[in-house]
Amino acid sequence: MLAEFEEKQYEHYMNFELLCKHNILNLFPPGQHLEHYLGFDVALYSCNHKFWKYFKDLWRWYNYYYYRIFNKFPYIKPEDVRFFEELLGKYLNYIPKIKFNLFIQYKRPEYLTSNRSKEWIYWKKPYYRYHIINHQQQLLKNLALNIDRHSALVIYASPAFHTQKQLWENVQRKTIIDNSNYCKVTDLSGHMKYTYINGGKYGIALSEPEKIENLNFEKSIGNFKEESRYENNIYTVINLANQVENSIEKSSYSEYYKYYLMILKNKFFWEFRYKYRIFYSFIKLSLFEQITGVRIFYGF
Repeated sequence: MLAEFEEKQYEHYMNFELLCKHNILNLFPPGQHLEHYLGFDVALYSCNHKFWKYFKDLWRWYNYYYYRIFNKFPYIKPEDVRFFEELLGKYLNYIPKIKFNLFIQYKRPEYLTSNRSKEWIYWKKPYYRYHIINHQQQLLKNLALNIDRHSALVIYASPAFHTQKQLWENVQRKTIIDNSNYCKVTDLSGHMKYTYINGGKYGIALSEPEKIENLNFEKSIGNFKEESRYENNIYTVINLANQVENSIEKSSYSEYYKYYLMILKNKFFWEFRYKYRIFYSFIKLSLFEQITGVRIFYGF
């Protein structure tokens, strides 16, 4: 049976906990797509009060321009784009140094309890399973290979619980992170399914069985703090947007990405894409998230 809750529910509360849990480095989503319950406004729940100075204006302007761009308003004034570029520049200079990037693909698992289940032989007890979607895996693998391993982590995250009751218990206890299973995208190359029983030490990928060591999520994030190759925040965002764009253009998502870029080419600000590079980078990151469903976080 599939988990009782939707993938978006798990994703929402996982994001909330990532932003607020004190024993994890500060994380912030740079440009989530604008869903009414998940997206850029999730950042307003951040426990880091330093961000609040810019969030109110940043969210208001982001919402305004996103709506105008993607709903084909007839024009965008150059002074508007310039204002947003300056606002984003101030924001990036104000926040702490961005030390790494985290890309998460959330998965809704099946919970299998029958000894006739295909993978029961490996666990001999109830277990979780999710399918690896080929075009999704290829995109994430491209991403992992395009980005410096010292500055980015590309992973699948899936809950090690399956009922609505368990979801709300973990939400209340703030233990969703602890009770989730994490696997590096690159470890699942060539496989069709991934199975696990908890957030423990290993999982098993198939079709050809392979034991996969589970990622220690909090330890991995801590390691990035030590290995960071930080330059500056503006360079980091522009470089990240270019790497993300390169990854999606090599994937089956490229036609959708190019379609939205064609819409942007008809807009007034297109001719300023080199002049207003921060603004354009945020647009590219937002497009990536909207099209692929992959969540991006900055780590400080």
